[in-house]
Amino acid sequence: MDYTIATSKDSLPLYKQYKRGYQEGSDDGYHTGRKNGFKEGYDKGYAKGFDEGEEQGYQTGYLGGLYGGLLIGAFSVIVGAVAVMLTQGSGRESSRSV
Repeated sequence: MDYTIATSKDSLPLYKQYKRGYQEGSDDGYHTGRKNGFKEGYDKGYAKGFDEGEEQGYQTGYLGGLYGGLLIGAFSVIVGAVAVMLTQGSGRESSRSV
């Protein structure tokens, strides 16, 4: 068996080719992974944020409508009670004057 040691002059083209292939592969992998990771992270974050915002908006709107309805209802009851008191009070005065 003849084992020869390649000199640096013989191995230089292979080393350059290996280096270039490694550099291109790592660059492509880095950019592709970065682009895909950003897109996937953006999509997941957008979907999660949209779902959470929709849920919070629904709860806020529901509670706001409920409290607003209760407030309007209570105000209507108070106004009605005052109106009844006023009409009954004037009715008493008119019955006394007769």
